[in-house]
Formats: sequence, structure tokens, C-alpha cells
Amino acid sequence: MNLEHITDALAGQGGTAEPSQPDNSRDTYMDFRALEHALFSDDLGAAGEAFRRIQNDAPQISEALSRHPFPVDNRRLRALRELGQRLLIGDLDGAKQASTEFQY
Repeated sequence: MNLEHITDALAGQGGTAEPSQPDNSRDTYMDFRALEHALFSDDLGAAGEAFRRIQNDAPQISEALSRHPFPVDNRRLRALRELGQRLLIGDLDGAKQASTEFQY
């Protein structure tokens, strides 16, 4: 996962950062790295925590994931939302699949 995927996912969806928001891109990048590592290590708890940090460090991501109506035509955003939902219900295999879909 990388920030280009996030930028692509938010493009055209009104999810750009406001100029007054701090630039947390490095923190967000590290959170995605932690999420990847946790999924690779089969650590559901760490993966869930990393996903929560992503949303805290990048409010525009959190906003995009909770938007109603949800932009169903955005494949990467759908996969990221699915990843979060799978982590919430404790479905590690489903979270890994959604992570793979998000990356490609």
C-alpha cells in the first residue's frame, strides 16, 4: 500500500485535505506500512490498530470511507472500506484479500 493509492482513491471524491489541516502524510505512510506488516504477520489486533491510526492521521480518508452515498465506482476506496469492515469483524483472511484488492 502507498499514499499514491490513497490519493487515487480520493481523487474526484471531494476528499482532499484542507489547507488548514496538518500534513500527516509521513505518519499515514508509516501506518500503512504497519498495517501491511500486521496482515503479513497474521496479527489481527495490530492490523486493526494500524487501520484506526490511518483514519486518525488522515481525516480525509476517514471522511471518504464514511461518505453517504458511498462512491461505488471507486475500486480502491471500496477495497479500503472492505478492509476496515473485515478488521472490525475479525476476518483476517477477508482483510488480507481486501488489502490485495486495494493495492492493485
